[in-house]
Amino acid sequence: MENYRLVSVKIKGFRGFPEQAGEREFRFDQACTLIVGAQGGGKSSTLNAIE
Repeated sequence: MENYRLVSVKIKGFRGFPEQAGEREFRFDQACTLIVGAQGGGKSSTLNAIE
């Protein structure tokens, strides 16, 4: 069985990331990644984009 690891995700024009705001890249190249931020900051949108 092969192992897969998510290294990064780029989001543009998805839910809390409007098209005009441009592309956002999130890197997951550390052993542990925390997603924190203010209410409405895009935390759930980031997880939904990965899903």
